[in-house]
Amino acid sequence: MREDERFVSLRGCRRPSAHTVTTAEVCVLWASTIVSKRGFQSDELLHIARNFARSEFSHFAVQVVIPSPFCMCRIYSNGRVVIMGNLTEGQVEKELSRVVYKLRYRTKWKVSTLRDRITHGNGLQWCYVVNNNVLPVKTVLQSVKVDQLYCRVAFDGPIDLRLLLQRGLSAKQNITSISNACVRLQIDLPEPPENSTGPAESDPTTSVWDAGLELERELEAELAHLRRQDKRFATCVVYHSGKVAILGCCNHDEVRFTFDALATLL
Repeated sequence: MREDERFVSLRGCRRPSAHTVTTAEVCVLWASTIVSKRGFQSDELLHIARNFARSEFSHFAVQVVIPSPFCMCRIYSNGRVVIMGNLTEGQVEKELSRVVYKLRYRTKWKVSTLRDRITHGNGLQWCYVVNNNVLPVKTVLQSVKVDQLYCRVAFDGPIDLRLLLQRGLSAKQNITSISNACVRLQIDLPEPPENSTGPAESDPTTSVWDAGLELERELEAELAHLRRQDKRFATCVVYHSGKVAILGCCNHDEVRFTFDALATLL
């Protein structure tokens, strides 16, 4: 079921004894799909970059910045497309459909000579042709998958990290990082009802755009780590200021499950 709301409803979830939630919002949605089974050569990626505004090219990918709603779309040489931004799932499908439509119908053309007609210029006509290397828009949208969400939860006051650490150790939670500013822990997620595989491997990447670089690296690291694990988990980064970042979930239900587990420690 598609969820088009940025705010996550925590109704029915456990309530921390000493804190009240003020907001729970999906700040970044990361989704991917396959647009070409053959993939793209380096010269094809360069040609694609020249056909998109606000794009940047490297030998393995083209990154396109979409200004409204602001998001980044990356087209990889293996035919995979990743989109990341402050989007709902409905907006993801809409923006991906625009990108795929342009890839399929507005990046290749042929030149023909107009005969028996009075024309201006040199009598040549340019017309677009279908790029059969790119899958149809409808086919691509059917395979769109949300790889993960970045959800930010805000409480009404600061969090006692020392108490959180004590409770986490008593509950045998997997605490992976501790500092004066935050505590990072992992929450095991329930197995999905259907057989699922991890996100498709992308080409080894280096950044080709500076916007959102640190967050993108964080999300990529989480995805890479999840692919190496037999069991899925969410990562919670709890800050002393009262903010919590939840990463690794694919839908709102998993966010609520993770919040329930975290609430028992607060």
